[in-house]
Amino acid sequence: MPLHTTNLEKTALLLCLTLCAIAFLAPQLLTNHLQPLINNALRFLGAPFFLLVNFLLLAVIVIAISPLGRRKVGGDNAHIEFGLFGWLSMLFAAGMGSGLIFWGVAEPALNVVNSPLKHTLYPDKVSSALALTLVNWGAHAWALYAVFGLVLGGLTK
Repeated sequence: MPLHTTNLEKTALLLCLTLCAIAFLAPQLLTNHLQPLINNALRFLGAPFFLLVNFLLLAVIVIAISPLGRRKVGGDNAHIEFGLFGWLSMLFAAGMGSGLIFWGVAEPALNVVNSPLKHTLYPDKVSSALALTLVNWGAHAWALYAVFGLVLGGLTK
């Protein structure tokens, strides 16, 4: 099957390769330029981002229990290529397992020391750090994966 590329795809590839090269050759330069963007995003989009993630979690649950949840993403003639065990194996082999093993301990510890939440929901730093970790690794994260998966699956018809 021939590979069809557009100008947008070429531009995106060039941008990704440029950022990867800068990250590899001059990581501090990239950090100095990206850190203010991250700080501003956390400052201005902190609460709206959490509201969006909660809304997406609710939307995914509603889609899953509604008749839309029984619809095949690939069309009526689509067949399941991998079973549940195969999918779970791929998820954990692709980084989820190692990420959970490392960040499951490191992320709450880092959030206790330096929480990205300036106004925590809990007065106790440990409870706040664990709540943030659950948002990052719990059902909220899986809801985001599901939304992007549904979008990509819908675009491949």
